[in-house]
Amino acid sequence: MHLSHAGISDAYDYAATHAGLDDPNDLAELLDALREVGARRQVGVLLDRDPAAHANLGDSAGVSGLLDVLREVGAQGQVEVLLDRGPAAHANLDNRRAVAWLLHSLREVGAQDQVSVLAERAITHTRLDDLYTMSRRLETLIKVGAQEQMTKLAERAAMQANLDDLQLVVGLLGLFDRAGARGQVEVLLDRDPAAHANLGDSAGVAGLLDELDKVGAQGQVEVLLDRDPAAHANLDRVAVLLRTLHEVGAQEQATKLAERIAARVDFDDPGGVGRLVRSLHGVGAQGQVEVLLERDPATHANLDDSAGVAWLLRTLHEVGAQEQATKLAERIAARVALEDPDRVAGLLNALDEVGAQGQVEALLDRDPATHTNLNGSAGVAWLIETLDKVGAREQVEVLLDRGPATHTNLDRRHVAAGLLDALRGAGAQEQAQALIARLPAAGHFGTFLEADVMQERFSFGREPNGDSAAPWRWEDLE
Repeated sequence: MHLSHAGISDAYDYAATHAGLDDPNDLAELLDALREVGARRQVGVLLDRDPAAHANLGDSAGVSGLLDVLREVGAQGQVEVLLDRGPAAHANLDNRRAVAWLLHSLREVGAQDQVSVLAERAITHTRLDDLYTMSRRLETLIKVGAQEQMTKLAERAAMQANLDDLQLVVGLLGLFDRAGARGQVEVLLDRDPAAHANLGDSAGVAGLLDELDKVGAQGQVEVLLDRDPAAHANLDRVAVLLRTLHEVGAQEQATKLAERIAARVDFDDPGGVGRLVRSLHGVGAQGQVEVLLERDPATHANLDDSAGVAWLLRTLHEVGAQEQATKLAERIAARVALEDPDRVAGLLNALDEVGAQGQVEALLDRDPATHTNLNGSAGVAWLIETLDKVGAREQVEVLLDRGPATHTNLDRRHVAAGLLDALRGAGAQEQAQALIARLPAAGHFGTFLEADVMQERFSFGREPNGDSAAPWRWEDLE
C-alpha cells in the first residue's frame, strides 16, 4: 500500500501534534526526521508545543541530542528555554559518554556557564582508580574549555592516586605530561612514587622508570634504582625491564639483572627463553648470553610448546648460537609428536627458515603425513602448504591419499576455506571438488558459491536433493 502525498502530510501532522514531550531522545529523532524530509510546517507545530519545557533533564544523552537538533533547525528560543531549566544541574552522571556528549552540546550552543556547572559535577563523580575513565574525562574537559575543572580533577588524581598501583601511577604521569599539566606531574612526583613501587612487578617498574625518565624526574629515577629493582625483579616478565634499565643508562642495574636472568631463568617456557636471549643480546650483554647458553636451553626446552620452541630456534640462529640451534633442531626432528598438524607445520617452517635442511629431512623421514590427525584442525591445510613449500612432494601425496577432503571436520568456515585453498595450491583438484561437495551440508553455502562456477550454477538456489534450482522470478513468489 502506498500513501498519497496528502496521506504522508497527515502522518507528519499526527506525529507533530501527538508525540510525547518527555523523552528528549524521541523528540530529537522526530525533529531531525521532519527536518530531513523538509516538513517545515510540522517542525513548527512540534516546536509550538514547547518540547524544551517538558523534556526529561535526567537523560543526558537525550538532552544532548535535543540541543543539537534545536540548534540545527534554528529554534533558538527553545534552546534558551531548555538552558533556563538548568540541564547541567540535573544531568545523570552515570554514563560517562553521555555526559561528554552533553558537555560538547552545551559548548556548541555557547552555554559555557552550563559547561562549568556540569564539568564541576562530573569531576566529583570521576573514579580516581579508573585510568581509562580519567583520561577520557580529562580530554573532554580540555576540548570543551573547562580548564579550571580539568586542573581540579588532575590535582585530585595527583594527590589521591594509590601509589601501590603502578599502572595507574605510570598512566597518570603520561596523561598529565601530554595534557601540559606540569603542576600535577610535580604534585604526583612529590608523593615519591618511586619509594612505593612494588619491585616484584617487573613490567610496572619498567613502565615507571621509562615515564620518570620522560618527564625529567631524575631524582625519582635514582630513588627507584637505589632500591635495587634488578635484585627483586620477577624473572617471568623481565625482558622489558632489562631493556628499560639499559635505555635510562642504569648500566650497573642492567648488568646485575642480566646476570640473574642468565643464571636462574626457567627453561620450561622456551618462548620466554627466546625473548630473554634477544633482550640480553639487544643490550649488549654478550657475556650473560654465553652463561645462559652454557646452561643448555636446547636440551631442556619443552617440545610440547611448539610455538615457543620455534621462536627459541629462530632466536638462537639469529644471535649466532649455532651449536645450540643445531642441538635444538635435532631434538625437534627426532622427538616432536607427529599427530598435531599445526605443531609439525610450525616446526617444519622454523627448521626451513634457519636453514636446518638436514633436520627438515630427518623430520620428513618420520613420515608425518601418515601420522597426522586429519580431524578438526585448520593445521591440515597449513601442513599441506608447508610440505609443498619445503619440497616434500612425496609427503604431500601421502597426505592427499589419506583423503583430508573427506575427513577434516568442517565446523568452522575458515577451516573449510583454508583447506580448499591448500588443496588447490597442491594441484589436488579431485580432492578440492570432494571438499566443495561437502560444504553445503556443513553449513558453508557461501563458501560453496564462491567456488569455481558455483555462483552461476546455483544462481537460483539449491533443491533439497542438492541439484540447482530452476530459474524463477520475484513474481513467482506471489
